[in-house]
Amino acid sequence: IPAWVKQYHLDSLEAFGIEEDRILKFDGGTWDFDRLYVPSFLAPGGHSERQITWVRERLREVFDIKQTNPGDRRIYVSRRDAASRRLVNEDAILPLLKQSEFEIIAPGELTLTEQITKFSEASVIIGVAGSGLTNFAFAQPGCTLIEFHPADYVNLAYWFMASAVGHNYWFEIGQTVNETQDFTIELERVEAALKAVLT
Repeated sequence: IPAWVKQYHLDSLEAFGIEEDRILKFDGGTWDFDRLYVPSFLAPGGHSERQITWVRERLREVFDIKQTNPGDRRIYVSRRDAASRRLVNEDAILPLLKQSEFEIIAPGELTLTEQITKFSEASVIIGVAGSGLTNFAFAQPGCTLIEFHPADYVNLAYWFMASAVGHNYWFEIGQTVNETQDFTIELERVEAALKAVLT
């Protein structure tokens, strides 16, 4: 696994029965293997309903999370701690989201249990494509995902995931402002998306 691994990565591997003494942290060098296993490509978006459901149910069981119906939690997933694809005008958008009772989170600042619990209770999730947003897979079918994209990074993976597990999907495309794909989204577009999914 990557050398920069975080604790919640290790916690998730342990939940699947992979203890830390079985883990090698890749240092960027050249490694020689006697045998290397590479998984097959499972679906056009890299995700299938079977695989997402298996991961979701396994982690809920390990962490004793019993949510079975869509909750009423509204979550905005911030990328404020990321190096790229940050929403530059996030500070202008947050008051609008807070008015609509969205909780603002950066998943990397939460434990794995906190991430699974919050997303399991979500009815609406908004965010920019990234590893933190992947947690929307823990939400119950019927949850709505609103994904923000920079104009030069439209990735279909979350649409495939949402379709596979029975979530509603909406997206808005913003204006890229630099080479790290940081971007802005017009407030009017955010307002229109909220109006469409919350009414």
